[in-house]
Amino acid sequence: QLSRAQLSRMADILVREFQVEDQAAAVRIFSDGVMSLSEAFASEARWSKISLALCAAAIGLLAALLDPLACITILALLAPAYRVFSHHYADRVLRDFVDLSLTKDLADIGKHYLRPRSNFWVATKKGVVVGTVAIDEHDAETAELRRMFVADTARNQGVGKLLLFAALDFAVEQGYKNIVLTTTTPQKVAWAIYQKQGFVRSPRAPIVVDTLRIATQIQLIKTL
Repeated sequence: QLSRAQLSRMADILVREFQVEDQAAAVRIFSDGVMSLSEAFASEARWSKISLALCAAAIGLLAALLDPLACITILALLAPAYRVFSHHYADRVLRDFVDLSLTKDLADIGKHYLRPRSNFWVATKKGVVVGTVAIDEHDAETAELRRMFVADTARNQGVGKLLLFAALDFAVEQGYKNIVLTTTTPQKVAWAIYQKQGFVRSPRAPIVVDTLRIATQIQLIKTL
């Protein structure tokens, strides 16, 4: 685990304010980052309460209609199909989120974020954009941390921490008292990282965002 001082001396990684020419790279990192969650979301889909209930009902129906051997054979054939379905469902949920985001703040990053009390940063490595993060004004006392993503090729190199530190420092400079972020239940790794940086679960009720209830939004909060 690198300290803030050690990270600040990493000459090949630069965190800077977003520029218009970064738009395509920032969108690509966001899209790739979201879609990389497919396996985690698919796993949640396979083991969600609704999915398990549907499977139990199907097994019960087959057991009532068929002899045991035929029932086992059909279930063996359906298992791979169920796995394919879970991946397809997860991909659809994630793609819908990407498409929606590209019609909102990410349609024009500069216009949305480069304004008083908000900002958007990119991390570059040898001149190539490898990460993003943003601060959006939630209310007079609360900043919202958004669009925190690091390219696959730059993960586990301290890029995420540098981006987070830039966002936190900005929030303090702007006089915010709290900072919040929204994550989802399948993003267990991200959740753990934020908790290490002092974020805790906020009192806001979780929000279910899909039919199978695999992607429950959780808000985390940190006092500045």
